[in-house]
Amino acid sequence: MSTAWPDYVCAILPASPGCLWLEERPLSARFAPGLWTCFGGRREGAETPEDCLRRELAEELNWTPRELTKQVELWVDGHPIAWFFLVGPAPTAVELQPKGYPAREVALRDLAQQPLSPWHRAVLRAWQAGDSRVDFPKT
Repeated sequence: MSTAWPDYVCAILPASPGCLWLEERPLSARFAPGLWTCFGGRREGAETPEDCLRRELAEELNWTPRELTKQVELWVDGHPIAWFFLVGPAPTAVELQPKGYPAREVALRDLAQQPLSPWHRAVLRAWQAGDSRVDFPKT
């Protein structure tokens, strides 16, 4: 895996067994409008990827993970764009208090039928396959 920090960091956020929490983005969203994504966001200044993800999850869900384990790097046109971390322990619906976009609990077996962002779909497939990197050509 890379040592260069990406601009974005996202959470693979477990829910109940065999499920993940995903963010449902509205049609008005700047990125991935109308699609579902993992929670996360853009790093600020010299913020580490781990600090960024903790901040983003606190801002978006009023929840902070205790554990972060880097799982998958997303690269586009040869550049690191995002790191995806498995976070834990799995929060319950009661623990999450979405402040922005709704949180949806989705079964892993149903991911293929959901309106996922192409990047997030590819990352989640890689994660399920045990792969640590996804490469996309420049769009």
